[in-house]
Amino acid sequence: MTLTEHEKLLAGQDYDYRDPELQRLLARGKTLVQRMNTQTDAESRSRSIHELFHAAGQRVTINGHFEAIYGDHISVGDDVFINGNCYFQDSNRITLGNRVIIAPDTKFYCGQHSLDARKRFGIRSDGVVI
Repeated sequence: MTLTEHEKLLAGQDYDYRDPELQRLLARGKTLVQRMNTQTDAESRSRSIHELFHAAGQRVTINGHFEAIYGDHISVGDDVFINGNCYFQDSNRITLGNRVIIAPDTKFYCGQHSLDARKRFGIRSDGVVI
C-alpha cells in the first residue's frame, strides 16, 4: 500500500511538502488563521477555532495572536485557554485534553523531516539539488 504524502507526514516519514494535497491544507490553514486573528468578537473567533482545528470542545479560547501551520492536525478538549502569541507547528497531531491552559509565547514544534536536502527537495536531472 502506497501512502499519500500527507499520510507520510503524519507517520513521521520523509514526505514531499510540495504535494498538492499538502499545499491545499497549508493554504487553508493560513487563510483560517489569518481570519481568526482579525476577529475581535468572541463568538466569531470561536467559530473560526472550530473551523480551523480538527476537533475543538466547548469553551475554547485563544487570547490574542495565534499561529499554526495546518490547524487541521490540532484537537483540543473542553475549557481550553491558549494565551497570546502561541505557535503550533502542527506538522503532526497536537492533542490537548480538557482544562488545559497554555502560557503566552508557548511554541509547539511537532514536525519531522530529513536533514538531507536531496531527500527533502529532490535532485534535478543535472545532479543539482532543488
